[in-house]
Formats: sequence, C-alpha cells, structure tokens
Amino acid sequence: MSTLDHLITSDLGALGEDSRRAPSSLDDALRTTGIYRDDRPGAEARRDALAKERRRELVMMPLTLAHVFAHRVGRAAAGVAALVCAGVMIVMLGDPLALRLAAWFVPGLNVGMCIMLAALAIVCVYVIATWVAEAWFARTMRQAIRTGGDAYQDLDQLARGPLEIAQAAVRRVDGLAVGLLLAGITSVTLAFGYVVSVVGSFHNLSRTLSIVGILEIAPLAKNLDALVLAVAGASIAAFVVGNRCVRETTEGFMPGRGLASWMTLVAAVIVGLGTLYSAFHMIVGLGFGRVLPSTATRFGLAAGATVSIFLFTAWALLWWRRREQARIVDL
Repeated sequence: MSTLDHLITSDLGALGEDSRRAPSSLDDALRTTGIYRDDRPGAEARRDALAKERRRELVMMPLTLAHVFAHRVGRAAAGVAALVCAGVMIVMLGDPLALRLAAWFVPGLNVGMCIMLAALAIVCVYVIATWVAEAWFARTMRQAIRTGGDAYQDLDQLARGPLEIAQAAVRRVDGLAVGLLLAGITSVTLAFGYVVSVVGSFHNLSRTLSIVGILEIAPLAKNLDALVLAVAGASIAAFVVGNRCVRETTEGFMPGRGLASWMTLVAAVIVGLGTLYSAFHMIVGLGFGRVLPSTATRFGLAAGATVSIFLFTAWALLWWRRREQARIVDL
C-alpha cells in the first residue's frame, strides 16, 4: 500500500461514521452554511463598524434639522388651534345660546377677551407642540443608532442613518406646516374681523367689543353664510398650497414659487385696500342712509378680504419656508 493510500485510509478511519454519511441536499447545505449572509462574527463586526459610523454621523449632524422640524410641527399644531378657535367663534355667532353659555362661564367676556384667549391658546399650542417635537426627534435619533443582540436586525436598522431619517421627518411635516398654519391664520382673522366689522357698523368701539353688542346684532347670524364660505374656500386653497409644497420637496415641482414672490405681496395690498374702500362706503351707507348692502356686495367684500389675507399670509409663510429650505438643502 502506497503512502497516499495509507493516509486516506487513516483519515477515513478517524472520521468514522461521518465518512459514510450520505451527502446533504442543496437546500440543507445552503441553510447550514449561510451562503447569502456572513457568519455571525462577520455580521457583528460589520454591525459594530456601521454603528460607529452612524454615531459619528449623529454627532456631526447640525442642529438645524432638529430646530426646523420642531418649529414646523409647532406651526402645524398652531394652525389646527387657530382653525378650532375660528370654528368656535362661528358656532357662537350662529347659536346665541352657545354665546350666552360662553359669557356665563367667562364673566366679562367680550370680543377683545376672545381675541386674547384665542391668541394665547394658539401660542401655548405652538410652544407645547415644539417641545413634544423636540423630544420625539431626540428619541428617534437615539433609536437610529441603537443596537441589540441580533446583528442582522441591527444591520437592517442601521441601513438608514440619522441624517437620512431627520431629513425625511423634516420633509414629511413641510406641507402640514404651511397648509395648516395658512388655513388657521386666514380663518381666525376672517372670523374675528367679521365680528368687529359688522358690529362696528352699528355701534361705537366700546360697544363693539362687548358681548352685549354681539348679542344685539342680528346681521351677524344672517350674514354668517359669507363667513363660512370664505373660511371653507381659504381652507381648501391652503390645502392645495401645502400639497404643492410637498410635491416641490419630493418631485421638484415648484408651482408655489409665484406665491413667494413680491408680486403676491403687492396684489395682497391692492386687494386689501380695495376691500377697505368698499367696506368704508358700505359702513357710511349703513350709518347715514341705512342702506343695506346687497348680497353681491356682501359676498364681494368677503371674497376680497379672504383673498387679501390669504395672499399676504401665504407670501409670509412661503418666504419663511424658503429661508428654512436654504438652511437645510446642503445638509
């Protein structure tokens, strides 16, 4: 027997039963050898290296993203609060019982106090929402670099870095911040402006700001349809603007650029001055000749006020958004 034959025989004898075992099927071999993934030590090494890279990315990530995200969430929440305030005012104007109940719960309630309470509620909601957004952002960033006992699951989780997650969060609330705040500011301004202008047409300033003046003015409820239509139209237009902001961020679609131009501000001022001029003539007619305005005049004034307030607010919000985008576009 040659040396090679002796070596093979000794090896087979040492292997014993394993040398006579039938070869495994292809599926069993793939499952046991892990051909599509590294073994556990290799996966853990790659996990540790990727986790170190993600932690370094989080440390180097500027705070601008966190600030922009928190303030956008705050603006969206403030817009919702403004819409609620406008809705409450419309309900009180349409139902005298609700207005009397509000006056009973809040002694000394008047229009000035309603405006102050609405402004305070909007600011408080903005501050609280900003705090909540900051806490959520910090928690999400910690989870983005957290590792556990499963190396493969950690690799899947670490595939998206903190910077990518933060940018996605900022983009996700972009349209909401613009659309909701635009609808809220326009609606609450129209609601309180409607009360002051209508009651002021019949009473002096002190009585205009009192709750009694509101209760005594029947035209408030009779002309409420114009206010509701204006608020609904402004809300729909704000939704369109917010949706286009999302498309601009995700698809490069930029139809909202015109609203952010100076021509929008000029148009808002021109429409606003024209509306004020027409409203002045209407008030003079009511005060001296007791000439009631026609339906076309009432709806025309509502449309003019809505367009003016909407254009000015849209220009301001989009101008501010453009500044924010310039701060985060290169990150």
